[in-house]
Amino acid sequence: LRPRRTKYRKAHKGYFKTKSGGSLRGTRVYYGEYGLQAAEGGRIRDKQLDNVKACVRLVMKSEKGAKLILRAFPDRPVTAKGAETRMGKGKGTVDYYATWVSEGRILFEIRGLPETSALEAFRIASQSLPIRTRVV
Repeated sequence: LRPRRTKYRKAHKGYFKTKSGGSLRGTRVYYGEYGLQAAEGGRIRDKQLDNVKACVRLVMKSEKGAKLILRAFPDRPVTAKGAETRMGKGKGTVDYYATWVSEGRILFEIRGLPETSALEAFRIASQSLPIRTRVV
C-alpha cells in the first residue's frame, strides 16, 4: 500500500495532535455493515495494513460477494538512514509509508458477511495491529 504519486518525496516527522473534540469525521461505519475502530491513537505502517487485509480475506474467502473497505490509507513517507551511517549527509531514503489514526477512527469495514464471520475476521485482524481496536 503506497501512494501512486506524492507532491513531495519526503515529509517532516511532525507529531500527532491528539483528538480534542469537535470533529466526528471517519468515526462512523459508512460503507459496510461492521467496522474495526481504533480504541487508541497511533501510527500504523503499510505492511501492518496489508497483513490485516490478508487475514480478513482468508475468512471472507468462503462468502460470495463479501467486500473489505480500507478507510485508513498510509500516505505519510517515513525515512530511515542505514545502520552504521555517520551523521550528516542529508535525510535518509523513504523506508515505508504510514498513517496516523486517532481514537475512534474506523480503519476497516466489511459488507456482505455474516456477523459471526465478521467478528472472527476482525478478531484475527486486530492481532496484526499495534493499537487496541474494537468492532462496531
